[in-house]
Amino acid sequence: RQAASRQLTRHVMPMFHSEGIYLAGGDDNNNNANGEDDDAAGGKPAAAAVDAAAQQQVQEVGGDGVSTIMDTLPTNNTTTTTPTTSIHQTKRSIVISGVTSGLGRALLGYFYNHGHIVAGCGRNADEILVLQGHFPNAKLSVVDVADDASVQLWAESICSGGSGNDNDENTTQEQRNEERGQVDLVIANAGISPETLYPTKSTAWEVPRQDFDETIDVNVKGVANMIRHFVPRMVKNNNGTFVAMSSGLGRSPNPYQVAYCASKWAVEGMVKSLAMSLPLDGEMCAVPLAPGVVQTGGGGGSVDGKNNNNDGSSSSSSSGNIDKWIEVAGPMILGLSGKDNGKSLSVKGFYSVRYRQTWSFQDGSGIPDRVGHGYHV
Repeated sequence: RQAASRQLTRHVMPMFHSEGIYLAGGDDNNNNANGEDDDAAGGKPAAAAVDAAAQQQVQEVGGDGVSTIMDTLPTNNTTTTTPTTSIHQTKRSIVISGVTSGLGRALLGYFYNHGHIVAGCGRNADEILVLQGHFPNAKLSVVDVADDASVQLWAESICSGGSGNDNDENTTQEQRNEERGQVDLVIANAGISPETLYPTKSTAWEVPRQDFDETIDVNVKGVANMIRHFVPRMVKNNNGTFVAMSSGLGRSPNPYQVAYCASKWAVEGMVKSLAMSLPLDGEMCAVPLAPGVVQTGGGGGSVDGKNNNNDGSSSSSSSGNIDKWIEVAGPMILGLSGKDNGKSLSVKGFYSVRYRQTWSFQDGSGIPDRVGHGYHV
């Protein structure tokens, strides 16, 4: 099943990249590509919104089409909460899943080129080999995040460092952390959406069991496996940030993305619950992050993001392209801290206001105080 999925993914011509997966399709009927049930925000009845969605030839997982993105992209006056000149002064030890394409590859290139220690994984062995040539000091591995045993071995290989230099006065804290294999930022980015590859839209009862199962295996169990094998190490050090790529479809439904919606709603609940389990006396945080709709290649883009440069950049100049996204997302992720724990966040400028109004909970929505906190020593 996994081999079949890999073959399917490699032969898709990507148009847009959204939330770590590729989308295929074209606007053959000259319909617009407004995003997931965007008409619902305009006050139409639910049935009318579904009918409008049924007329669209392009369904974009996790956000809006180019026409609406252009209205909300950051301008030159937009700044991140943490200045990029200072945020890279402290070297971070970062783990990223799904680095062989799209957003994962952009994150790998961005953090690596800013001097951080980066470990990444992907299922495509050929792409991992190519990336290792471009990023020789990165720790890149072939790992299927849906395989718990593989993730466990991967985590152990990254976190088992140790040189006995903890008491060396000439060794900095950053060097000691690197030598001990301590990880302080984990990004669960890997994700799939077979539904976007169907030649016609499929309702809930039409999604094949195999596709539904694999979506849950990668998008939900894959995140759970990352939590299981990386977070306890961060808790032990009472330091670290866990980010899981969610989606607008983790906050708003779509009749033709049932499996993907189910997986991303699960991610939201899982990561918020994780946040409640983290120690209160440190700067740890867990955040579900909706990345937005990001164009990684034009209509003629080649498969698996190979039109992207391997340094994490892209030649595309269209609104919503990967270059603009990473310059916002990279510093934002590095700037997350304890004050963000449990908040549902999104990368600013890559969803329209109209679409975000359809979300069941808005940006910055945290854990209600009445829920309490579940951490126990």
